[in-house]
Amino acid sequence: MPRQAYEVAALAVRYALALLAGVTLLLVARGTVSQFLRVVRKRRALGDGALSVQLTLEAGGGEALPRGLTFFVEREALIGSGRSCDIRLGHPSVAKQHAQATFTGHELLLRPVSDSPATVSGAPIGPRSIAHHGDVLSIGELSFRVTFQAAEQGGEEEA
Repeated sequence: MPRQAYEVAALAVRYALALLAGVTLLLVARGTVSQFLRVVRKRRALGDGALSVQLTLEAGGGEALPRGLTFFVEREALIGSGRSCDIRLGHPSVAKQHAQATFTGHELLLRPVSDSPATVSGAPIGPRSIAHHGDVLSIGELSFRVTFQAAEQGGEEEA
């Protein structure tokens, strides 16, 4: 009888862990879907020929922020870990309000909002730093690839 109780308990733990993993994936997907729907609404407002900037996480996120996680900047976005941020990065190295990103249509302007570290291709961002297609943007310990996209094509713009 005790062996059966052990097997039942082990099975319950397995199911609980699988449920926890599923809930975590749903929460990550929910955030990504919410961001995607905001981008779709913004693109409709901007028109079909508009460009956007895609920030794709390349390193530093760990399990909480998986590699390949993508964020979009249509015009302006506050980047940080706080609730008021347009791009929320739940990572200990990211300040509540870390940096402001503004897309002008052909370049991404960045300015720090806090004293926390942020760089573009290794250079610290200043009051008016510029990121171009293909640059690496580092926010705290997170590294993102900057990609310009045409809304009508859905693909990368040639730089």
